[in-house]
Amino acid sequence: MKHSNTMICVLCAAFSITAAADWIIDEDTDEITDQLSYYIVSKGDKYQVSDFLNESPYIILKITPAEITDTGALKYKFESYFQVKSDGMNRHGIIATVRFDKNPPEEWLCETSTDRRSAFFPKARDPIGRLSSATNLIIRFETTLGSIRTLHFNVSGLKQKLLELKNNLAAKYPRGTKFIKTQESNPPPAPKPPKCAKCGGTGEVVTWKRCGRCYGSGTTGGAPCQKCRTSGRKGYTKQSAPCANCYGRQ
Repeated sequence: MKHSNTMICVLCAAFSITAAADWIIDEDTDEITDQLSYYIVSKGDKYQVSDFLNESPYIILKITPAEITDTGALKYKFESYFQVKSDGMNRHGIIATVRFDKNPPEEWLCETSTDRRSAFFPKARDPIGRLSSATNLIIRFETTLGSIRTLHFNVSGLKQKLLELKNNLAAKYPRGTKFIKTQESNPPPAPKPPKCAKCGGTGEVVTWKRCGRCYGSGTTGGAPCQKCRTSGRKGYTKQSAPCANCYGRQ
């Protein structure tokens, strides 16, 4: 399950769109990471939600500059989805029937947002490329209440909008620009607890006892004492016990 940006609902409500084919470019800065993202939004045809309510869906493309390659090319991260205001979607995802222009309909498995108002187009279906080359898009899906919704979008002109945004970004981000990475970066390692002052972090306390067979000489009958010869300390035997301070947890 994916999380949609909560500001999108407010953003879409504030758009003043007069024609379904109009694509609006807007930008938003993440207040935590300062990462700048761009949104290309288009409004679909109104549909009847109830006897007293008509609403319009939205097609939204989220574009985030990711990195500039050694050759100076700017790479992006794309995310595309459609959004409704009142209809709920299955939180585990939906199967949407989509049709571009007069092409045969296709079934797409779309992940849904946590608020169950957005469905994300699968990247394997190349949604950006399909939208860029199409004029009309129809989407049909089932709501959580069992209603069948059919959404109509005029998606013409997207290719030109993408080219416009690409040219603007190329001028804004020269070679050498560094971007903030959030998902790919590894979190800093957790600080290690201080070592136990009694056992030094080993978790055990070692004591040495004089060997009871050779009485500390290390030999018996001219040969190495068989009791303490492997202890690591001549004439002594080693005894260890869990540290009474940290109880061997380190």
